[in-house]
Amino acid sequence: TQPKSVSKYFLLYLNPYPKESQANKRWHRNPLMHFMLETLIDGGEIELATNESFYFKEAKAYFENFWGLKVEASEVSRQAKPRTHFEKKYLLRGETCFNLKILKD
Repeated sequence: TQPKSVSKYFLLYLNPYPKESQANKRWHRNPLMHFMLETLIDGGEIELATNESFYFKEAKAYFENFWGLKVEASEVSRQAKPRTHFEKKYLLRGETCFNLKILKD
């Protein structure tokens, strides 16, 4: 993939690696994120969804403070059409699903 050639990446319901010893495996901390940001066009975005509030909060802060990116945070509406079978399952169980739009200027 060439630099600045991708308009959007979707990271939907990834393994959150909840143990602190696994924090380096989380996508926002992964070395592959540098490659993703290089290949993202100016004005492009990464969309990340999770049902884990700790992951949502940590990822938002990391994208803003470490990567210096603008982040739009929201909750997935219970009336929305589920994007994955995981999202469908979580919403049917009454769990809150979180969405981050990470924007590259």
